[in-house]
Amino acid sequence: MKLKDKWKRGLPYVGNKGQNAEQIMEVLPDGKRLVDVFGGGGCVSLTAASSGKWDEVVYNDRRKTVVNLLKSLIEDNHHFDLMKYVYMDRETFNNWRDNMPDSIECTLVLTVWSFGNELIGYMWGKKI
Repeated sequence: MKLKDKWKRGLPYVGNKGQNAEQIMEVLPDGKRLVDVFGGGGCVSLTAASSGKWDEVVYNDRRKTVVNLLKSLIEDNHHFDLMKYVYMDRETFNNWRDNMPDSIECTLVLTVWSFGNELIGYMWGKKI
């Protein structure tokens, strides 16, 4: 994957198919619609949408805020400073998890800084 296409990797989800998304696109047949049933981090949807093989790409995830986050990032329509979240300590993460309302910004923070991207436990153990 070329540097200019790294954005297609989507959100950092466990099991992310970012390394193989272009090869996946090559073996799938062209058509009107591609449905990414287990959308996760969005790399398959992002790569498919930019490939031109389908008229429509449908991304699906069980969390509505994940869908809205991905959409806002694609459309460059987010209303928060991504650079604010380059580093987050355990206490701040726990505060976001326990006290912040569900939103696309909260979903981004919890996805990026949680262990296994499960939005519950802080990325690093207490000894690290």
